[in-house]
Amino acid sequence: MIVYERMQMNDCERAAELEGEIFGTDAWTAEDFKESLCCDYAAYVVARDDDTGEIIALAGVRNMCGDGDITNVLVDKRYRKQGIAGHLLNYLMDEGRAIGVKNFTLEVRSSNANAIKLYEKLGFISEGIRPGFYDNPKEDAVIFWKREGSRETCSMFDVTLLGTGGMMPMPYRYLTSLMLRYGGNGILIDCGEATQCALRKKSLSPKGIDAILFTHYHADHVSGLPGMMLSMANAERTEPVLLAGPKGLERIVRSLLVIAQGLPFEIKLMEYGGSEEDFDVFGMHVKAFKVNHNVTCYGYSVTVKRAGRFNTEEAKRLGIPLEFWNPLQKGNTCRGEDGSVYTPDMVMGEERRGLKVTYTTDTRPTKSIEVNAAGSDLFICEGMYGDPADAGKAREKKHMMFTEAAELARSAGVQELWLTHYSPSLNDPREYIHLARDIFPETAASKDGRHKELNYAEE
Repeated sequence: MIVYERMQMNDCERAAELEGEIFGTDAWTAEDFKESLCCDYAAYVVARDDDTGEIIALAGVRNMCGDGDITNVLVDKRYRKQGIAGHLLNYLMDEGRAIGVKNFTLEVRSSNANAIKLYEKLGFISEGIRPGFYDNPKEDAVIFWKREGSRETCSMFDVTLLGTGGMMPMPYRYLTSLMLRYGGNGILIDCGEATQCALRKKSLSPKGIDAILFTHYHADHVSGLPGMMLSMANAERTEPVLLAGPKGLERIVRSLLVIAQGLPFEIKLMEYGGSEEDFDVFGMHVKAFKVNHNVTCYGYSVTVKRAGRFNTEEAKRLGIPLEFWNPLQKGNTCRGEDGSVYTPDMVMGEERRGLKVTYTTDTRPTKSIEVNAAGSDLFICEGMYGDPADAGKAREKKHMMFTEAAELARSAGVQELWLTHYSPSLNDPREYIHLARDIFPETAASKDGRHKELNYAEE
């Protein structure tokens, strides 16, 4: 497992060694890193192989009056192409915001196509060229910026299954909860006991949680809320937080937050009682749909929509000023100095296929799950029991078998199924995974911390 954390003084020797392996004579020394760690306007983070304890990646940012200059981005050659750089930069930007950074900038060699592609996925935009900036060999630098308010440009939909257990946390398994991140904003689904520990184990910041959605109000899905709220406060969050779930949410929240008072952010509540509910959270469209448990319970489909292509030829033909092109792509209407009005439909093509994740636990198979999971890039579904001998127990307690989840995945035409919410009696889900894969081959017996980055299909 890869762990992401702040760099410490005793990391500096290894950091310098790693720099030397990659940058040679241009590398920072251990003293350079130690000096930077003493600056309150800088943040340096590392990725560590938890099995060996070795630092395998690092990055830093310096706050210059609200603008964060990102430096020293590097990954050990043995660990490349595993998504580590993306995770590290997201973590770095969270730490940067904690020291007051609003806008982030970095340079990259113009020939480094892989790095450029990554930065664009993270929401950075090219804003210029520095000719001949790099030596050995001489090469131009592309200047990238990620400015406050430009988060919607990011195309990466980040999915982390924090825990996979049901009923109670175990020494080797946290309770089921899901973290979704898009464009720097986050949704947490369910928050049982010790969810904040599972979050920190994946080096995710509680400050980035903008909404917490609850499937239902059994203790293993809500009892971690007070601790999570306090962690968000300690992380200096001040923006409002949305809490949403079935009717009765206000009563539950008031009761739980008796032990978490004086929070520095506003809590907004949303309750629903119908068969479905639709709403948006920072560029993510959420659809709650009722399922079948022994208390009122909802599943969730979360979709990131994708706008149509911008028609540059049509924009030129219509004489639309260049400064309006970017706002139009973001769905804004623009007015020229001569009074001309330009609307997105004038230059934008039909909406393209976006990204979709569906999550459901604590339920029997239902038509509502099949309908709402249809076409999902990722379907995360409870598999409380794997042993066929437990089928009667699943029906009685209104839970699901591995095979029932697989049948839903097949009928809904999803791309991938992750099983979760295992019974405490199920020690090793892999023992029964073949039963699900016989029905739906793209089934995974998830472990805590399972992660995937979903990206728009290449066109």
